[in-house]
Amino acid sequence: MQYQYSGYLKTLLHATDDLAQAAFESVEFTADDIAGWFPIDDDADKEWQRIPVNYRRTDEGVLLEGAFQDVRRIDNLSTDDPSFWVALSTRNWQDPRLPLNVLEYPIAELTYRCVTARARPAWQWHYPGGVHFDGLHPTREWCTIARLVPYFGFPRQINQVTLRLYSASRTTEALEVKSVRFRKMTAGEAEATEKHLGQLRAQDVAPRHELLDRFLPMGVCMHAGTARRMADILEISLDDYWRLAFEDIARHCHNSVSLEGIEELSKGEWEDLLAQAEAFDLRVLANHDWPMDDFDSTGAALVEKHIRPYRDSNAILGWSLQNEPPEHTFVAHLQARKMVNEADPNHPVAVMMRDPNSFPLFAPFFSASGMTHFKSHDQWRLGEKVATHLEQSDGQQFWVMAPTFVYATNTPEWSTVPEIRLMLNQAFANGARGWFSFTFHNDPIWLGGSCQRSLTGPFLTFSDLWSELGQRILRFAAMAPLFLQARPTAHPPLDVSLDVGTHARSKRPEHVAPVEMCWLNGPDYDLLYLLTNDVTEVTAVYLRLPEDLASDLGVYDVSDFLRGAPWTPMERNRHLEMFPGQGQLLLFAREPVCTRWRDTLATQLTRIHMQQLNIDVDLARHYNLHIQELEAQAERLDSQSPLEALGESLRLHEALINAIYSAPELYEARTALIRGSAAICGCDGALCRMLGAGRIDQAHELGLRLLPYTQHLTRLRVRLRAGEGAQIRDDCERLSEQIVALLDEIRSLR
Repeated sequence: MQYQYSGYLKTLLHATDDLAQAAFESVEFTADDIAGWFPIDDDADKEWQRIPVNYRRTDEGVLLEGAFQDVRRIDNLSTDDPSFWVALSTRNWQDPRLPLNVLEYPIAELTYRCVTARARPAWQWHYPGGVHFDGLHPTREWCTIARLVPYFGFPRQINQVTLRLYSASRTTEALEVKSVRFRKMTAGEAEATEKHLGQLRAQDVAPRHELLDRFLPMGVCMHAGTARRMADILEISLDDYWRLAFEDIARHCHNSVSLEGIEELSKGEWEDLLAQAEAFDLRVLANHDWPMDDFDSTGAALVEKHIRPYRDSNAILGWSLQNEPPEHTFVAHLQARKMVNEADPNHPVAVMMRDPNSFPLFAPFFSASGMTHFKSHDQWRLGEKVATHLEQSDGQQFWVMAPTFVYATNTPEWSTVPEIRLMLNQAFANGARGWFSFTFHNDPIWLGGSCQRSLTGPFLTFSDLWSELGQRILRFAAMAPLFLQARPTAHPPLDVSLDVGTHARSKRPEHVAPVEMCWLNGPDYDLLYLLTNDVTEVTAVYLRLPEDLASDLGVYDVSDFLRGAPWTPMERNRHLEMFPGQGQLLLFAREPVCTRWRDTLATQLTRIHMQQLNIDVDLARHYNLHIQELEAQAERLDSQSPLEALGESLRLHEALINAIYSAPELYEARTALIRGSAAICGCDGALCRMLGAGRIDQAHELGLRLLPYTQHLTRLRVRLRAGEGAQIRDDCERLSEQIVALLDEIRSLR
């Protein structure tokens, strides 16, 4: 029987087939054990649910069989993207060997074979706070693969093992499994791993970057290929597409874009993009897809071409060299990081992982690292995931990538506004220092795309989550300096008591507290982060501070201040009515420190308000609005105190809005375009549902009728920005009516 090392072990050692029969001290789950497992998986993953599954004991193992014939959404997926599966898991299986100590038995072995041609096997293991997924080679011969589970002592245990059988076609597929074994290391394995990883921890540390001490990324994910295709579909230039997108991102108070597919851009297009990003005060995380397996021969040229020329760019956030890098590229990634840091010491190399997989191996050596949380209605586990893995990172920032998309599989299910709000609060309360929403835009699924929904859809429109994120990110951007200097602490500096009144219709898991208190410690201040885990009902909270607080200790409600309340000391006993998913941040510090942070927060808010104002100032100039005095007043803000400047920036922003709404040729055309954009959103959603119901041809034909309207509307948006509102006003009204009529027609065909 063939025996293979997988992942990191494969880069250190060569396996010999006799290891398959070797005797080791181990914990083994035999075929008889596996036959008692259950055909279930994580409830927050929807792709395995409602797919017929059978499993039975065979002469050699356990046969797992999935019937995928009725999974119509497989037709919308690429054949190299199997996304539906059936499972066999220890979940709900009672056995004294679980949880299993993987520090004692660190090598995981799986013996399996694919019975059918299109079977795609995988397995994963859960541990407290996380999960590791491992795709397997689809071999038809019996094979044993072995891999190392813990890195640097993490995780200490696993609670659950799950076998998965995927299919990329609507057929019946089968996988046979003989055993799952966790064993001790051989002497050679122990020597090789301890020597290599020990040397790394002693000699290699994550570089520090001044940028990450002052910049908190709050961004969205985009794809250069999608941008190009949609620019072509909308019949606008790629420059105009980036301008529309970046303006929208900046208007929603985000400061970063994680951009994939940059290999699809020419050097000139890439530099034009960076210039546009800098104009809107955005930074770009450049996601490359470099061939790490032969980096020794190609790396130097790649770094010189794609990294060194941009070392001084104010539009670069950092560099990602490979999306969700697999374990076997770890050594190459360390080599690449050193080369990139030599060529560009100003911007970090970042790694982002999926769920979180190899995070414990990579994270100690990278300045910025993070992971996705692409689950359906499972926002409560995000905080635990962040808290668990923050300790594994020695870098400066921990990033979270949250789901604002629905894939072709109809998963993850679209989050509600309170759920996305709670994800933000769970992430930052537990130590996250960066946020990206995946994804900002998408190709229409009814034209061959892979996503049904995103923040702005295929045509740069809008969504409920995009509106909510714009409001929330404004406040997180203002609080960025507080977060950048604070870390979670398990030792509360004060004994704060909390009473909570729960609602009968409260929606949260039973084991989740209705309200959490998270403490963060800064150099001369403490933060108390309150968050409500209810995503449907208002929660009554009664907060009591200790009576013996030091007389010079100030307590201030940062969240209230950012919502417009005066900066006044908080009462020692406080009643809050917290809306679903809400977070509330309280500052504890000596009064001079509190005053300094008041001014910092006010300055941050003023800066954000002025960024927003500048976007509309450019628009107002195209319409010859009388804003000269407003601009002159804006230039005098620097001479005012922080609180005075904050109040003045709000007044200036309101005055500019009033000026815009005093120009009918501008606001009437814009109102009609917004109405047309809403109808386009409705059309796209209806077409996605039609496609999911198997009416593929009908969705495609109706989509082709929609496209001319989207093209026309996008051209009108560009003309509106250029000052042509008077000329296009009537056209905007007619177009809006036509799109609404098409929406009514599509909905009538359900």
